Amino acid sequence: MTNKPTFGPYSLVQPYYVAGKDYYAMLLNCRNSSNTAQNILRNGKCTINFVTDEKSTFKSLVKLSWPGDTPEEKMKNFDFTYEDGLMCKEDPSNASMYPKVICEAFQSIMI
Repeated sequence: MTNKPTFGPYSLVQPYYVAGKDYYAMLLNCRNSSNTAQNILRNGKCTINFVTDEKSTFKSLVKLSWPGDTPEEKMKNFDFTYEDGLMCKEDPSNASMYPKVICEAFQSIMI
């Protein structure tokens, strides 16, 4: 897992019920060439951070939304703060394998 987290906005994310009471999934639609898709293929993990619908939040997200920008270009405009998530704190010996979470998010899910 990379030590340099990157973030990008997505509106095409939804919970998805699969067969069986104990099995759920999350649908994330993205281009196979997107930074997100490439990071998931490389690292096998990501977090989905759910933020509020405040106008200032949307303005911050729009700065991250241009396809084709490199992760470094996008992160120059990153207005949020991030930290280690709960999984990292519960499993400190493997902390580097868990993605960071956005502090301002009201919920974060690791996939």
